[in-house]
Amino acid sequence: MSVDIKLHGMSGLELQGELRARGSDLPVIFITGFDSPKTWEQAKKSGSAGYFSKPLNDQALLDTIQWALARNPKPGVEK
Repeated sequence: MSVDIKLHGMSGLELQGELRARGSDLPVIFITGFDSPKTWEQAKKSGSAGYFSKPLNDQALLDTIQWALARNPKPGVEK
């Protein structure tokens, strides 16, 4: 799942925390137009699968998605 750091109502980091609290191991890739060292560090500590600032490199994002899916295959989903 890719999610923006700034969302209406809750941050992407809060969303990831809520997913983890509910037992989800869904890989999360953050995308932000509000990049800062603090935000990057928070995403890193949260166990994010990736972090990109806008404008982003499309190929790097695709590579990260492929890497995250390879690390976390789901039953019934072929590689």
